[in-house]
Amino acid sequence: MAHRYQQQIYTAVNDCVQKRVPPKTAGAGNGQGRKPKWKSSTESIRLPKKYISRLVEIARQWEEEDAT
Repeated sequence: MAHRYQQQIYTAVNDCVQKRVPPKTAGAGNGQGRKPKWKSSTESIRLPKKYISRLVEIARQWEEEDAT
């Protein structure tokens, strides 16, 4: 009986882990916070803190250029 219970737990854990799919875009409801108001789809990436503000500024410029 204990072995059967242990197998059920093992199967349940493995089924959940295998079905997990990381979200393709950032947004509310997928653990990545609010979705930015970009016109393009977004992805979450890790960057050194010192570069983030400048890279976001450049990305916004590109987004504006694409809109025109």
